[in-house]
Amino acid sequence: MKTSRPQLIRESEEALSNIVAFERAAAESPEVQRRLSYARAWYAVPVAKKKTKASPHAIVAWHFGPSKFIGYSDINARRYVEIASPEGPADGRDTEHRLKRWFEEVEPDSPLGRELYQALTGFLMRWNARPNKLARVSVLKSELVRHPSASALAADTLLNRISTNPDLCGGRPCVKGTRMRVSDILDMLAAGESETTILNDFPYLAKEDIAAALAYGARAADHRVIRAA
Repeated sequence: MKTSRPQLIRESEEALSNIVAFERAAAESPEVQRRLSYARAWYAVPVAKKKTKASPHAIVAWHFGPSKFIGYSDINARRYVEIASPEGPADGRDTEHRLKRWFEEVEPDSPLGRELYQALTGFLMRWNARPNKLARVSVLKSELVRHPSASALAADTLLNRISTNPDLCGGRPCVKGTRMRVSDILDMLAAGESETTILNDFPYLAKEDIAAALAYGARAADHRVIRAA
C-alpha cells in the first residue's frame, strides 16, 4: 500500500510544536536516529528551561527539527520514518517552501550562525550523529530581529513594510498602507495577545507586518546611551 503524503502545516505554532516534539521522536526511534546525518534543512527555536534553586536564572537551549518533520501536520516518529525514506512521499521542497513563511536561513558565518551550528552538533551527538556537510539552519524571522548581524537583509526587508506620513496618525510609524501604528502592535504583544489573535482581529495585517513592527521597535531601542561624567 502506497504511503500517502501528510498535510503541510498552516500555522507557525505547528512548526514550533513539531520542533520541540522532534527531540522526543529522535530519542524514541532508532530509525529516526539513523536519518539524522542525512537531514540538510534544520529549523531551530530557543526554549527556556525552568528555573531551579540550583539555577535561578533561565537557561535558553536550542531545539532542532528537520523540514520533513516539522513541515507536516500530525507528525510523529513512525510517520516521519515512513514518509522520509527514499521511497517515501515527503518532499523537502514543499516543506521548505511552506516554512519560508515564518523562517529564514541564518548566515553560517554570523555569530548566531556559529552558535546554532555548535548547538546542532551537540544536539546530534546525543545519538552519535553529526551534521550533514550541507546542513543549514533557519530560525523564525522575528528571532533574526534580535540578532541583526545574522541577516541584516532580512531586517531591512521587514522595515520596508513600515512607513511614516506626516498626514497619517500624526506622523507616527505605521504598517505601510494602513493606519495600524507600530506602537499599537507592540502594545498588543506586550499585553499578551498572540500573533494569531492579532491577525484574526485585523485581517488586513500579515505575519510579516508583526515581525516588521518588532524589527522597528528593536532598531528604535538599540541606541547608545551616553552618561555625563
